[in-house]
Amino acid sequence: MTTGHRFREWEPTRLLPARELSLDEQTLAQHLRKSGRLDVTETRAGLEVGTTSWVGRIVIGGVTITVHPKIEAAPLVQLLRYAFGLERLSFIGHASFRSEALAFQDILASQLAHDAARLIATGLHQDYLPREADLSSPRGRIVFDDLGRALSGGRAVLPCRYFERTDENLLNIALAAGLRLAARLVVSHKLAAELGRLAAVMDVGRQPLTANLLDAARGQLDRRTRRYAPLFDVVELLLEGSGISMEDGGGRMRLPGFLFDMNRFFQTLVSRLLNEHLNGCEVLDERRLSPMFHYATSLPRRSPPVLRPDFTIRSPGNEAGAVVDAKYRDLWERNLPSSMLYQLALYAHGSGDRRSVIVYPSLEPRADQEVVMTGPANRSELARIYLRALDLALLRRLLEAPPGAKRERALASLASRLAFGYPAEAAGETLPKSWRRSPALQAAI
Repeated sequence: MTTGHRFREWEPTRLLPARELSLDEQTLAQHLRKSGRLDVTETRAGLEVGTTSWVGRIVIGGVTITVHPKIEAAPLVQLLRYAFGLERLSFIGHASFRSEALAFQDILASQLAHDAARLIATGLHQDYLPREADLSSPRGRIVFDDLGRALSGGRAVLPCRYFERTDENLLNIALAAGLRLAARLVVSHKLAAELGRLAAVMDVGRQPLTANLLDAARGQLDRRTRRYAPLFDVVELLLEGSGISMEDGGGRMRLPGFLFDMNRFFQTLVSRLLNEHLNGCEVLDERRLSPMFHYATSLPRRSPPVLRPDFTIRSPGNEAGAVVDAKYRDLWERNLPSSMLYQLALYAHGSGDRRSVIVYPSLEPRADQEVVMTGPANRSELARIYLRALDLALLRRLLEAPPGAKRERALASLASRLAFGYPAEAAGETLPKSWRRSPALQAAI
């Protein structure tokens, strides 16, 4: 029998009563802690558990640990769709996500089930595959080289080589495998049954989902089959969250549950916002800065550390305009860890204007914070780090607003404020009054 405990992201360590961990569970706890997914430590009194930016649900030591994101389910789905380019998926809406207990994997799986059902209803993609068989009614071409063998049995058949149109192809095999994986991961029994039913309806075998199968299916995408692409994106998120890749090349450890890195989601969200709406600027994702370290000795041979901020922004004059890092941690409500500060101080020191920016998530507008780095001897300014909040509620309202010039200006203003801190017109004030005062939008946030 398992006991359930709920956490929010970035919660401090709590002691949970649990049985003694088996050897496999001890190995799992070690890898969870080492990979930064979950801080799990076994003690005499039970399990000490602390959360990070990873959300989802996992079972260890007879304890079910559920980590919920700070963002509610319906707004989160809208932001996920934008961040990972899943707009081609139909938006389920708010009614399906009213339960606070909904696990994160259930949110992704609900979206997958909804759109897989639509795809099945409109018709699965079919391909012509080569077949060879002895047929009483000939099809295709007769294989005369095998004619003697076929007639020697005394049967009235002819050996034929023909093409059969079937939906048993890589695209459908990978999608069905993804549905079965989602059914195994979700918490809701009703949702698991629906995912299993959809996989059974497809009737294309029971091949397990692997990264190689998913890559092979993506290789089959073309203009006729592009409707499969966003579903494969969701399946890939589920697959990545269901295991841990071993650093020593020992393959992949399957998790008893599902964990998703919200830091990756937030970085992808900020990347798309900056790339699409910083007009006239070039945004370089994870570009190496000029080397700041080197070994003065040649032995032993080691590669010097490399600085690689999330985003380097160049102005139209091809000069570095800003160095930006996305951190999924509310730095208004929580302290700025020393490791983050040291990292951004080095980024600032290595940039042209000695400045860097941390973008962090918030659910309401926040004023900018500044940290000044000074020399210990003469107290002269060496670098300046800005902490700027991305208002996810505002971004979501902008994404749901009707397309048009006003929305584009608002998104451009929001992106510019994050990167450069321009005291230009506030993004929220560029919204028409009907968007800002909509009861539905107000209720949604």
